[in-house]
Amino acid sequence: MVASPGSSARRVARLAAALLLAAAAAGCAHVRTVTTPDAAFVYGFFDVQEKVGAANCVGIIQNEKVGIAARHACMATSPEGLFFVQDVPPMLYNVHSFYIDDTFQSLGAMAKPFAVKAGSMHYYGSFRYQRVSDAGIGRAGKFTLTPASHPTHAEVLKKLLVQDSISPRWKKRIQARLRELAGE
Repeated sequence: MVASPGSSARRVARLAAALLLAAAAAGCAHVRTVTTPDAAFVYGFFDVQEKVGAANCVGIIQNEKVGIAARHACMATSPEGLFFVQDVPPMLYNVHSFYIDDTFQSLGAMAKPFAVKAGSMHYYGSFRYQRVSDAGIGRAGKFTLTPASHPTHAEVLKKLLVQDSISPRWKKRIQARLRELAGE
């Protein structure tokens, strides 16, 4: 998958900027969370091996609107590439963009909606980020984001366990999922 600075990428960037402005004007609609038993946990990993910075915001959109704005937020991240959001309701979601330090990276056509089931731990996957060309004035850079075999699903779960911001309830579920993976 390669995102390029072509006219479609500029349209996507303009649309994203317009949506953010509309969301701000409408009162920013942050991702809704729930504490009910059907709450879910979404997580994944962006491996940024180059010395270009950390993925410090991975944007997620809920398929739910408040006024004219879709609910959206940055998921929690770690400097090594982990991203997650906890206690979200079951519905369609879309990981649409991320920042590497201060550089906005739109997934454009690579962004695909995915269903999160009630009470689930949804593994988005591990992906390797590689810069193909730098951004310039008025244009986005090119990058690839490809599925990666490392870190493995189990390795990502172990990284989640050391995150202080994850609730004890989810840490128990993460440990249970690790046991399941070890038995497979």
